[in-house]
Amino acid sequence: MKRIFFLFFLLPTITFAEYFPEPAELRDQVEFWKLIYSQYTTKEGLIHDYEDLSIIYTSVDIDESKNIVPKTKEKYVDILESIVYKNKYNLTNEEDRVLKLFKDQSSSRLLRARNNIRFQLGQKDRFIEGVKRSGRYIERIKEIFKTQNLPPELSYLPNVESSFNTYAYSKFGAAGLWQFIRSTGKNYLSISDAIDERLDPLVASVAAAKLLNKNFEELGTWPLAITAYNHGLQGMKRAVEKLGTTDIVTIIREYDGKIFGFASRNFYTEFLAAKHVYENYQKYFGNITLDDPLSYNTVVINDFINMDILIKYFKTDSKTLQEFNPEIRPSVYRGEKRLPKKYILKLPKDDRLDYTALYSSIPLQYKTTKQRASSSYRVKRGDSLSTIARLFKTSTGTIKDLNHIREGTHIYVGQILKLPSYDIEIPARMSNEEKLLAYNITTESEEGIQKEEPQEMIASLELKGTLKEVLPPPKPKVIEKKKVEKPKPVEEKPPQLPEEHVRVLSDETLGHFADWLKISTATLRRLNQMKYGENIHLGQKIKVAYQNVSKQAFEEQRNEYHTGLQDDFWNNYKITGTRTYKVKRGQSVWILAYDIHAIPIWLLQQYNTDVDLSKLHADQSLTIPLVGSKENTQGASKSQKQ
Repeated sequence: MKRIFFLFFLLPTITFAEYFPEPAELRDQVEFWKLIYSQYTTKEGLIHDYEDLSIIYTSVDIDESKNIVPKTKEKYVDILESIVYKNKYNLTNEEDRVLKLFKDQSSSRLLRARNNIRFQLGQKDRFIEGVKRSGRYIERIKEIFKTQNLPPELSYLPNVESSFNTYAYSKFGAAGLWQFIRSTGKNYLSISDAIDERLDPLVASVAAAKLLNKNFEELGTWPLAITAYNHGLQGMKRAVEKLGTTDIVTIIREYDGKIFGFASRNFYTEFLAAKHVYENYQKYFGNITLDDPLSYNTVVINDFINMDILIKYFKTDSKTLQEFNPEIRPSVYRGEKRLPKKYILKLPKDDRLDYTALYSSIPLQYKTTKQRASSSYRVKRGDSLSTIARLFKTSTGTIKDLNHIREGTHIYVGQILKLPSYDIEIPARMSNEEKLLAYNITTESEEGIQKEEPQEMIASLELKGTLKEVLPPPKPKVIEKKKVEKPKPVEEKPPQLPEEHVRVLSDETLGHFADWLKISTATLRRLNQMKYGENIHLGQKIKVAYQNVSKQAFEEQRNEYHTGLQDDFWNNYKITGTRTYKVKRGQSVWILAYDIHAIPIWLLQQYNTDVDLSKLHADQSLTIPLVGSKENTQGASKSQKQ
């Protein structure tokens, strides 16, 4: 299929806004999201049709009753059935009103609509707070995007993803302003137990620019590139290939990918609506004062050091440090980790304080060459908390606290347990001078003269790749076919022993295994006789080959991934109670966890240790944990079905 590319700087008469078309067929969707962002708060919402967002049955105030949403849904199910039963005659006023909402008034469409009744929570108050917060970052984000020749309007995407809340964290593992999940984030950012660059608004913006750039170069249109930000590049490629078109309307309406659900179908129209509301926020919300851009000094932390020591000698507090350095994980503040060596710490501007001198004044006894490393263990058959505690010379209470294990519950085979930290040597990967240089961003001033932003514009712990990869020069949006001498492909060696079968845990994909094993997904597919596009599933046994990594290295990476997901969750959420739920026919663990109850599968397993979640059956009882947000956390998934 031929790709289409645009060269922005060769088309000066075309505004960037024209790269984000709003087809008439999508206008109803855009108007729906404008209502959600500008009219309804998080204390209210709309009962609407899943397929056609022009069909809005009513608005509801969720403060009135905790059962108001399911009761209202049931009401409109009854109304739709009554309309069909009466064959559209002798209708009540409300039945007549509902019927007129439908363009297609056939009985089959009305009956199908019974299963398509959905609730969408309003976002007005969050959007307003997002507009205010955007003042801290928006101009710098636009400068970052400008260096990549990207449309500046893309800097409004955080209105959809996080309401410009750098602490935003979804229950499913997406984090920060740009809501990177771990697997995608690690392609561009450093994510460790001490530092998570997804939460650094400017460093993450560089990563978002790279990802959007890649999506556009591969797909050729911004509607597809933006949708791919939610659905994934490969997923959108499959959609284009299957339907034979790059038309966003056709793909939204006709693509039937298994995970191309409500959020993906609406992501582009949400962006259009958010862009419009943000650009006209005074019209919708009146006068709003945006936060001032963050201004700070930096100091290089040349040693591994405990946070409480820095707080003491820098004459500051943890709240201030968190505000300026959101990427520092809670484990550092709790003392489980030390602030990493060569980290560039941001501090409020204060002419009275010389932070470099203050750091030099810290006694050597508080500085070390060692980080406290994380340790984990995967539960095997026959294990108990007491035997694991003895093995690792700790207590059952410590293990319970680290893993949020409730009294009276059991561990289960395959569960990844976090263990107490220990000291290890970690060599520096990049010099301080290189890091500072990497974060100098050059832009054009209003007078057309090149100026250089201060080094403190962006700060980070570690960067992946070379300096050029951190912030590459602008790439033209056109690729010309040239005769280039291609290097001969290096054939991947067939898997060598040792090999073994492992059971797939929650949130694992074939791509994860390929990454941990340092082999291609194609090799894994051949090893397991899997067809292209075939996915692995919870509880499945797959064969792995340790041809490029040791079994120990594979296990360490795998465990680190799972403990990281769990750490992220517990840092942002808490359990407020439980309830019992009976499985309905046809419901898979994926539908139950992600679509119905909005909880990660590993958490569902932790509350149902005696249940094989890969083999659920109708009327089976499950314990469902009820999840609430901790302070500084806003759920990022605004399209959650209820």
